[in-house]
Amino acid sequence: QIAGLEALADQDYLRSVVARVAAGRDRISAIARQNDLKPLPSATNFVTIDCGRDGAFALKVMQNLLSRDVFIRKPMAPRLDRCVRVSVGQIGR
Repeated sequence: QIAGLEALADQDYLRSVVARVAAGRDRISAIARQNDLKPLPSATNFVTIDCGRDGAFALKVMQNLLSRDVFIRKPMAPRLDRCVRVSVGQIGR
């Protein structure tokens, strides 16, 4: 809790983190679009990407990205199972 309060107190640091996360989301979204996938709007530290087909295709996308050390998850619920969720990582990772 103390570290969290200190981070909130340092507004310059907080703004820089928010800006880096936004830049990461933009980069992930651009890569998705370059691969004919649809990134959904996000204000979080991850981007949900609609793979546009079915859960089997989304699973292949996830497996490919996992093999490249990308932090990714895939919802299993119907309607969402054709999506993957890619987290914004640290710069240079």
